[in-house]
Order: sequence, then structure tokens, then C-alpha cells
Amino acid sequence: MTKVSRPIARLRHSKYLPGSYYSDYVDRDFGTFIIDNVKLCVIDDDRGHDGFYQTLYKIDL
Repeated sequence: MTKVSRPIARLRHSKYLPGSYYSDYVDRDFGTFIIDNVKLCVIDDDRGHDGFYQTLYKIDL
């Protein structure tokens, strides 16, 4: 998973990464990751004590 920060997206006039950045890795298997919860978060300047976005609701799977 990748993310372009808002300031960089503004500078580049795009919120997407160019395909050339990851084209060599399209067929690469990076393994699996077990998801044990889903969080509904507020993406804002206010953060929790751990630096993570404010979580409105959490569903444990």
C-alpha cells in the first residue's frame, strides 16, 4: 500500500503514483497479511495519543 501526501499531491497535480515507480513489482508476491480489524477513521489533523487517526468505530474480525 502506498500513499501520496496531500502537499506532494498538490505539487505533482496528481494523487496517484506513476506506474513506472512500481511496474517492476507488479507480479511480485509480497506474501499475505492477516486483517484482524477494520477501523472507521477521521482523516484530520487531530490524532490519537498513538499518532494514528481518530477512530470513530472499530470492528474486530
